Amino acid sequence: MECQVCGGKGCSVCKHVGWIEVMPGGSPHPNVLRAAGLDPDEYTGFYVNIGLDRLVMMRYGVDDVRLFHSADLRFLKQFR
Repeated sequence: MECQVCGGKGCSVCKHVGWIEVMPGGSPHPNVLRAAGLDPDEYTGFYVNIGLDRLVMMRYGVDDVRLFHSADLRFLKQFR
């Protein structure tokens, strides 16, 4: 979707391209399947990460996803 922080002009949130991937996904690494006890030659898969943090970034104009996981109460208290 178009980056709501910069309006599509390019910023650090969208890596200066004007667009942001909201629901990233892909195939799990074979070592992840092995760790789950599955043979990667027999099984495969696909995951989708519903990027709620990215949607919140767009809604509130947050420019760094790491702030959500920083435990900085000054940052977190603004969302009451």
